[in-house]
Amino acid sequence: MKQYHFIKKITGQLASGKKPDILADLQNNLEAMAEKVFVQNNLKPAVVGGEKTIVQADQLVGQILSTLPRSKEPCFYAPEIQWDTKIPREGWYTDTSVAFVGQSFPVVAIAHEDAPALSVIAKLLRSLYLHREIREKGGAYGGSAQYNSEEGIFSFFSYRDPHIARTLNVYKNACTFIQEGNFTETDVKEAILQVCSDIDKPHPPGPAAIKAFYRDIAQLSDETRQKFKDSLLRLDKGKITSAGQAYFSIDDKKKGTCVIAGKDKLETANETLEKEGQAPLAIYSAH
Repeated sequence: MKQYHFIKKITGQLASGKKPDILADLQNNLEAMAEKVFVQNNLKPAVVGGEKTIVQADQLVGQILSTLPRSKEPCFYAPEIQWDTKIPREGWYTDTSVAFVGQSFPVVAIAHEDAPALSVIAKLLRSLYLHREIREKGGAYGGSAQYNSEEGIFSFFSYRDPHIARTLNVYKNACTFIQEGNFTETDVKEAILQVCSDIDKPHPPGPAAIKAFYRDIAQLSDETRQKFKDSLLRLDKGKITSAGQAYFSIDDKKKGTCVIAGKDKLETANETLEKEGQAPLAIYSAH
């Protein structure tokens, strides 16, 4: 939404004529960025193909390199950015009769010993709790949980949801559900199989090579991935419950929340949240 509003701000300034130099300023900024980004030091090519095409591609890569300037800098350094450390709890209104409710909080990334358990927890919550509470009882088109192992982020989300406050309470109760171990060893085994299926999903040679290349860029080694798999297969209900208690007791104030819905629906949700003693959403226009 921040990027959208930035673009809208530029178009608004152009339409009003209040800042005629806006395009020139933007051009200067983009050119300065290009000088830092498009240099030989930053290019990391990956080519997938047969022996003959590899040779041809190698020549083309060489041609691309020859057109790029060298840089004294080893790589591109991002400028200093003033980060907003406040955890967002936002509602953005637009012309829609339903809601899209998202919530995220920090956990640990793939190199941590608890990462496999978090992957399994996402599957358990999706199949045993969220589908029932959000879709079947709540009437939303869908809802789920997701663990981002690269960033170390756990998320809940619903889409085309008639509820906001109720869904946020479902997310809170889902955390309690996993901490209390309201699942069986069989549930855990089924969730492990689902995670294994995601990891070992077969890919054609081309996409497989590209994925391997991106893993190398992200410094995700085969050793780390194998360690993840080995730990995954050793999980049981006790370990899953322990991980749930370690990461899902987090205070709601530390969870980032964003809702997209109609203005009336957001205001009604805030009334309900405040009656329940919960923090309301800061409401902004998405127009």
